[in-house]
Amino acid sequence: SHYVNNVTVMCEGKAVEQGSSTQVLHAPQHDYTKRLVDALPKRSAGGSRKAVDGPPLVEISNVVIDYPGRPRLFGRAQPKRAVDGVDLTIRRGETLALVGASGSGKTTLGRAIV
Repeated sequence: SHYVNNVTVMCEGKAVEQGSSTQVLHAPQHDYTKRLVDALPKRSAGGSRKAVDGPPLVEISNVVIDYPGRPRLFGRAQPKRAVDGVDLTIRRGETLALVGASGSGKTTLGRAIV
């Protein structure tokens, strides 16, 4: 709630709850929102959670994903690079957010990971 003013919670393509971040995160009304808030990682007294030692849950290295390009009037189609050289390690207890502009490869990378 320190980073945003308002929150909209979506479930199956529909907005199920909207309001100030404080209201929605600290006093959720919809059952789906309550379950989401309950699933949030709890912060320790030190202010941040520590990752659990051990093997990574997810580890990727130099991921590159190209899509076929559109045919050109003269010449061959050029592939479109959606993801270019991404390295990522996620350990138990860590939370990851993929943030970027529309078309920057977030969904493509997420689909490749799962």
